[in-house]
Amino acid sequence: MKEFYDKIRQSSLFLSISEKQCQQFFDIYPPMIHQYEKDEVIVSRSEHFHKIGLIIKGKATVHQDTSYGTSNVITWLNEMDTFAEVLMFIPSESYPTSITAAASTQVLFIEPSQITLVIDSIKDVQHILLLNVTKLIAQKAFLLHRKVEILTIKSIKSKICHYLLHESEKAGLSTFEVSLNRDQMASYLHVSRPSLSRELKVLQVDNVIKFKGNRFEITDRYRCEKIASEE
Repeated sequence: MKEFYDKIRQSSLFLSISEKQCQQFFDIYPPMIHQYEKDEVIVSRSEHFHKIGLIIKGKATVHQDTSYGTSNVITWLNEMDTFAEVLMFIPSESYPTSITAAASTQVLFIEPSQITLVIDSIKDVQHILLLNVTKLIAQKAFLLHRKVEILTIKSIKSKICHYLLHESEKAGLSTFEVSLNRDQMASYLHVSRPSLSRELKVLQVDNVIKFKGNRFEITDRYRCEKIASEE
C-alpha cells in the first residue's frame, strides 16, 4: 500500500496529505479502484454520476457526442488527473459529457460523503481534501474559459497560435512539446485534421513556428501573438 499512497499523493486531490493520513483515511474507507480497458466507457453523458474520479494509471478522453454520430474532444485525462468534482455539490444534475478510457486505465473513486461527512479521527484529512477539491474546481473553471476562448476564434491560424502560445507559457520555453497528437489537437481546436496540417505548414513556411512531431518552437513570438489576436 505504501506505493499506492506515494503515487496518489502526487495528485492535486491528495496534495499536502501525508502517508500516515492516507493510511488513516483508507483504513476507514477502503480504496474503490476500477479497471477499464481501452475504449471502455467510464462515465456516460446524462448518467447520474456523483463520485470523484482520480486516474491512477492510464489515460482517458472527455468528449461530447453529437446526434450525428460525431464526437468532439473536450480534454484528456492523464495519470493523477481528476474528474466529476463539481457534481459532488449538485447531486441532482447528470454528467454533462462522456469519459472513455484511451488505454488500459485504473480509476480511484471517492464518494462525496467520504469527504463531507466528518469523522473525528480523519477530520484533518477530510478538511484538506475539501480544500483541494475547491482548488480543482477553480482550476477547471479557468480551463473551461480557455476552451470557450478557442471556440470563439474563427481563423484556424489564430486558434493554432493561441494554443501554442499557451503551451509555450505553460512550459516557460519557446521550444516545447505538446501532449496532443494531430487528431487530438484538431478535435480540441474544433477544426478538421487536413485544415490543421495545412495551416501548421503555412505557419512553418512563414517562419512563425517550427515543428517536428509533437515538438514545437515559436520562432517569431511577435507575429504569433499578432495572429492569435486576429478576429
